Amino acid sequence: MKNILFLFLFLPSLILAQSLDVPKNPKPGKCYVRHSSQDFNYNKAVNKKKLWTEMDCYKARNLTIDAEKDRVFLEYQKLLKKEGFDIEITGVLDLKTAKAHNKYLRKSKKKRRKE
Repeated sequence: MKNILFLFLFLPSLILAQSLDVPKNPKPGKCYVRHSSQDFNYNKAVNKKKLWTEMDCYKARNLTIDAEKDRVFLEYQKLLKKEGFDIEITGVLDLKTAKAHNKYLRKSKKKRRKE
């Protein structure tokens, strides 16, 4: 009974621990910055494998945030959500948003060709 209880408590934590959003093969002592909505191109597909950029740690700590670009990106995520894509409206460029963006571009390109 203790073993079964242990498995039910321990296995979910293992599964959740594997879902952390970090770059693949990070180097110790290096700083990584996720591509943000600040440098998002709405007309180009996103390379899902390169969502992280290695950056100087001093620059990474002193990044500025442009509220207008963040607002525009939130509106774009709302548009994707309205189109039926399974994403969360967070204002952060994550893997789900990148996949939805790429699918949306393909869908709109196909729609333009039909017209």
